[in-house]
Amino acid sequence: MTELLEWQPIDPVRAVEWHIAFERIHPFADGNGRIGRLVYLWHCVEHLDAEPILCRATDREGYYALFDSEITTSNPTNNAT
Repeated sequence: MTELLEWQPIDPVRAVEWHIAFERIHPFADGNGRIGRLVYLWHCVEHLDAEPILCRATDREGYYALFDSEITTSNPTNNAT
């Protein structure tokens, strides 16, 4: 976890990699997804001058399916772009 906290993503793909790495560690008993998404969004807005990314309720199942498949692969950037 310490190594992950020292990692500074510099582009959107690296930010996605960070988010997936955080979720793999799963450091909290509850709220890992919410905290991971919040940190990812904060990084994109603060450091990449990007607009916040929102997942609509109608897209939620697809988001979770893609995220779950990325969490279980050894190469988390396959679908990051």
